[in-house]
Amino acid sequence: MLTGPDGRPLGERALGVAEVIVPVLEQAAGVRELVVALARAGVTATTASAGWSRYGWLDVDSNLPDFRVLIGGPEDNEATRELLERAGAEYAGTLARHGRVWVPAEKPLHEVWQPNADLRDLRVLPALIVTDPAALTADLADARVDAVCPGALPASELLTDHTVALVTHGLPGFAVDPAGALHLSLMRSCTGWPSGVWIDPPRRALPDGASFQLQHWTHEFRYALVSGDGDWRALTLPARGQEFNHPLYARLAGPHPGPLPPVHSYLRVEPAREVLLGTLKASGNTIAHGSISAPDPAAGVTLRLMEATGYGRGATLGGALSFTALYQADLLERRGERLPDTVGLAGSEIATVIGVPATRPPAHRPAAVTGVPAASEPAASGPAASEPVDLRLGDAPLGPAAEVAQPVHARYWLHNRGPAPMGYLPVTVGVSPGLARTDGEPVEVSVVLASQLRDAAVEGTAVVLGSDGWTAGPGRRPYRLAPGGHVRFPVTLTPPAGAEPGLYFAAVRIEHTGQVIEDVATLAVGDLPAPLPVPGRAPEDAVAVRGAGAAAGRDTGLSADVVTPVLRAAPGGRTSPGLRLVNRTRGEIRGELQAVSPWGTWEAIAEPVRGFGLAAGASETAAFEVAVPRDADPGAYWALVKVMWFGRCQYAPTVELVVTP
Repeated sequence: MLTGPDGRPLGERALGVAEVIVPVLEQAAGVRELVVALARAGVTATTASAGWSRYGWLDVDSNLPDFRVLIGGPEDNEATRELLERAGAEYAGTLARHGRVWVPAEKPLHEVWQPNADLRDLRVLPALIVTDPAALTADLADARVDAVCPGALPASELLTDHTVALVTHGLPGFAVDPAGALHLSLMRSCTGWPSGVWIDPPRRALPDGASFQLQHWTHEFRYALVSGDGDWRALTLPARGQEFNHPLYARLAGPHPGPLPPVHSYLRVEPAREVLLGTLKASGNTIAHGSISAPDPAAGVTLRLMEATGYGRGATLGGALSFTALYQADLLERRGERLPDTVGLAGSEIATVIGVPATRPPAHRPAAVTGVPAASEPAASGPAASEPVDLRLGDAPLGPAAEVAQPVHARYWLHNRGPAPMGYLPVTVGVSPGLARTDGEPVEVSVVLASQLRDAAVEGTAVVLGSDGWTAGPGRRPYRLAPGGHVRFPVTLTPPAGAEPGLYFAAVRIEHTGQVIEDVATLAVGDLPAPLPVPGRAPEDAVAVRGAGAAAGRDTGLSADVVTPVLRAAPGGRTSPGLRLVNRTRGEIRGELQAVSPWGTWEAIAEPVRGFGLAAGASETAAFEVAVPRDADPGAYWALVKVMWFGRCQYAPTVELVVTP
């Protein structure tokens, strides 16, 4: 609220993005509470200093401020002294009398908020000068600030007590132009670094040669326009946005008997739409914590509450899921102090709370873990080493417990495959070095078995698998790892007499929770190929031992080529992209194939992931059946296959998929 020196109301101005200017950079920490208070009130704030880095240059900053807050009088802040000298003596006098003054900009905001704007000059934006930042922080408790302005105000910048907002579903951004028009970004794609650059040759592209960032198909966009009297709090815009992004899906059901009432809530958060629920889950994550224990119902449920007004609220929880106790928790869901029945939340606070339900759901029996006896059972009664984890609710499996492609490569990140395999590999194996060269002599590698389980020992047998004719000593190694334990042992690999030059492989394999896990070392007999198709660092003598006529990597590793570059099918029809794999090494290759295609085609490929094994010098054709839905729109799509093996990742050429009318 702005008033004149005589107390006459001049009007209200909305505050959106602020630059807070302190005298020197070392004093920036002193305005932290003010910046937090601005954020709680819905104002984005960036701290700058009078004589150093300044905010508001569009060539550098991703957005622009619409006003400034200058901390300190002219004797303390050089920016304040300069602004008052340029604005006039009446503003300096008002600051001296009231400790706070609003200085309008020389031009209306819509004239300076232009492309390539540079708003660093002090007279370009309106400014609020305060001598006591603590008083301004306290004044922000009701999300309103009072200030005196001795000059004229642009009528175009005075607030109309009405709000218009765009509510979007998964869209990248919006902007308001100087004329007041709302603009919405429907799509955004980076054609430059990093997503538009292919760093692993040969470069792959869409069938027309374009980058994968320029994919074209039908998209659907969801957005809504909301308006009404009052500010964003009065319209509960955060709740409207959450509801728009999580629509209620209705299901028509006929009358039927049952114990539930016509209206039933498992959990209610009050005050509704002013405190939002972001998460409701069973507390803890046993897998992430390296535990074999099943979730304990007594641990309660975790809730994430979000205060959505900026004023601060007291939240109460109701509904069928009632709680006997509530506890403060951190982001790792570690329980802290007990909370009262009404959870106090500061403005815009996001709080993690653990609630202990009044009634416990029926406990489920814990999952079986390969080779790990339960604490109350003798080791002999545990499941066999080959049995998979069996997560069941009654007799119905909850879902798959092992990767489709077996064995699982221990250093999965070298595959560029994305998330960790199922179960996060709490027990794993590593072989080093990843590459060793020999002219026919035995090679020694080091094997490490490690367990991240913190509440159980694990045991099994590590098996060494070499290429045909190679011998390993030892070939098998029983192990038992204490919680958090590991063991290291050497393995000597001896090639057969007269071994031909080329690439061979040695794997060390273990089994855990129904998955086969292995790590692989590459053994090069003779000259190293160029370029070297192996992961990791090459030996120190790599340059010296490369033959002058060494074959290209394509001829010494695994080649992957498509059988037919263009496939056609009508809606309801079927086709099969074929991938020709040729093993050009002297050892068996085991790996994983993943079919990659654009959104909108995924349901057409029933089995996009599969494992493969290919003997030395062998070849085979893998086919991925594509069943085109009957309601598919005609058009041109694409697919390619990612090939992952022994820590390598390569991509087959792109296939064009044409859906004909």
